[in-house]
Amino acid sequence: MSFEYSCFFSYRHVEPEHELYASFNSALHRSITSRLAGHISLPPFWDTKRITGGYHPEKVISDALCKSVCMIMVYTKTYFDAPRLFCAREYFAMLDIQRRRFDAMTNGRRKGHVGLVIPIEVRGKLPEWVKSQSNPHDFTQFGTTGRLADIDTAMDEIEDR
Repeated sequence: MSFEYSCFFSYRHVEPEHELYASFNSALHRSITSRLAGHISLPPFWDTKRITGGYHPEKVISDALCKSVCMIMVYTKTYFDAPRLFCAREYFAMLDIQRRRFDAMTNGRRKGHVGLVIPIEVRGKLPEWVKSQSNPHDFTQFGTTGRLADIDTAMDEIEDR
């Protein structure tokens, strides 16, 4: 299977769509898309269709995860909440994909590696078990102030690391 997406955006859909989260997700998507365009010719996957006629989210999401190079996890306090476990399922599916890809690349020998899940904290603190498996980025300042114009500045700082 070949890659079709540069990254998979995983985020909690808030009903009704909270304006701050919708604006943040949209600004983050635009910023990452424009930055990736110069490095990889694949578009990111961002599920905006939700539940509509003829749309089968289970198949669309699982296919997109498998065909994505990595996952951008937009973490809010309700990311892992029940009873809506879509985000949790996406996260654990990507960890399984990551394990399989690393095993195939290293013949089972683990050396230091960067994970395929890139958490971005927007609201709340990432659980320690997520932090230990990744290199999270703190965007909580945007989740409380709504200064969306500063997202590009924060992305510049991440790129400079």
